[in-house]
This record gives sequence, structure tokens and C-alpha cells, in this order.
Amino acid sequence: MNSLVYRWSDGDREREFVLVHVAGTNGVPYAFGEPSREMSVDLRGFFIAVVPVTQALWSHVAGSNPAVNRGPELPLENVSWDGITQAGGVLQQLNQSAVAAALVEQAGRPLEFRLPSETEWEYAARGGPHWRDGYRFSGSDSIDAVAWYDRRHGDHTQPVGLKAPNQLGI
Repeated sequence: MNSLVYRWSDGDREREFVLVHVAGTNGVPYAFGEPSREMSVDLRGFFIAVVPVTQALWSHVAGSNPAVNRGPELPLENVSWDGITQAGGVLQQLNQSAVAAALVEQAGRPLEFRLPSETEWEYAARGGPHWRDGYRFSGSDSIDAVAWYDRRHGDHTQPVGLKAPNQLGI
């Protein structure tokens, strides 16, 4: 299974939360870190969201929106690690929600939402098993195609999913 999708209605707008499966390294270690200090790491497969958590998803799960720069398609900001991971935090709420139940049914096996490790995040961002494709940036040699940077578009967050994805669709 390559992806899991949860859909919901947010007033008059249909929304979706998509997770993609990132294949593990299968005995071919991933070179994690800077070239001068890289470590070889073997990873198991995992699921990761294709975009950062949006304010729409957070509001759907938690019933509130702590963001300062507001918009349903904007990534969530202004929340602490403790607010996400502590007992009663949004991860626990998510794991006990209809979102989790629907995705577990699609996966046909137990799933538990958690934050990715730094290594998992970097591996997924670089394209998972495609990390050796040699792109200068995640999924492209053109930074303009894949990233908001250098305050070219103002000093604020941008809506998710507007830039080209990497090889995994992230």
C-alpha cells in the first residue's frame, strides 16, 4: 500500500489528509548527515504526511487553532513540542480520532501517529529510497520549483502543497 487518505468536509470545502509509505532501506544504509560526519543508518518503512499539518486538519482533530498567521491551507505554527506530544496533546487526540480509525481500516493493520525521527524526516524529504537520484534539492535541481526561501514571497508562511513534490509525492 503506497498511500492512505482521510477525507472530511469542512463547511462547504472537501479536505484530505494523505500519508505516503516510505520504503525502508532494506539493508542498504542511508547516509545521514553532513558528508564530513555522515552516519550509515538502516531504516524500517514508515508512513509520513505529504504536507505539513495544516490548520484545517489541526482544527478538525483538536477543535482549536493556535496559529498566529491564520488560514486553513497554511501549515500549523505557534504550537510547542509538549502541546503535541504530552498526554492529551494532539498526537493522543489524533490516535483516538475518526481520522486514525479510518486510516487503520485502510491499512489493515494498527497504526500509531507520532513525530518522525530526524533521520526519518530527512530520508523522506530526500525522496526515501530515491535519495541517490542526485538532486541538489529535494526532488529537483531548481530551488524555485520546490521551496519558499530567501523571503522572496514575504516573511510569512505559505499554503501547503504549492511547490513541486519530491519523488515520494511529499
